Amino acid sequence: MDLAIRVNVRYAAPADSQIKDALLLFKSARWVHSIIRYIIPQLNSVSPAAMHLMETLKSNPADVQDGERAVCVVCMEALTSPCAELPTCCHQFHERCIEPWLKMHSTCPTCRHQLPTDAYTSYSVYAINTTIVLQQSQSSMPAAELLELSASNQVIRAIVNARVRRNAASTSATGAAAHGSLSSDVPIFQTEPPVMNASVLQRGSGLTAALPPCITEPVVPVMHRNASRRRFREQETIRAIGKRRRLSDSAEEQDLSTS
Repeated sequence: MDLAIRVNVRYAAPADSQIKDALLLFKSARWVHSIIRYIIPQLNSVSPAAMHLMETLKSNPADVQDGERAVCVVCMEALTSPCAELPTCCHQFHERCIEPWLKMHSTCPTCRHQLPTDAYTSYSVYAINTTIVLQQSQSSMPAAELLELSASNQVIRAIVNARVRRNAASTSATGAAAHGSLSSDVPIFQTEPPVMNASVLQRGSGLTAALPPCITEPVVPVMHRNASRRRFREQETIRAIGKRRRLSDSAEEQDLSTS
């Protein structure tokens, strides 16, 4: 099964960089890994629950709270007996509501408790398209000038469209053996590098119509961690130099006063 995922990104560009530098980054393997780590939690939540879970749903009388029947959070209507009850968190729902939900999600609709999955355990990202969205005032600029625009210390808004394919459990096991270096919290199995693309899009040029229907999850990948560390070290160095100067001046004043 293929999924289309849209991610709204705010990228903090480093100093002395241009739009063309951001485009190069958006085509790199570093960018792929960053995006993957942000979309994996969402992919897990939209995976179908294990088939055996449907058989373990309990049929119980509907709970009554303060004389009123509880509400099914899927359809927001009062529960009627008998109703389906999840085995772990014991939340109740209409059977007609919870069964379609579990075919598309692996979380409890009420508490978001993660339920077991068995049909799909890993994903392949086969295409990532990153589009930089510029301001309306830049819409009439030629492409060559857009690439040379300064992005120094600016926050660039971009839209990432990722195409992801769910892998069957048997394929996942093979992938895990072949790619032992992958961390367990990122269940990604890649048979080949994904197709990468990056472009610039001006506001008002049919952005909404050009994008396919997909899941939307805003994230903020932090890609300038090393730059932050450098700034922190530079600030520490400046403070240390200033402290030494103050101590030196104090010692000279003390020598003058004693003489």
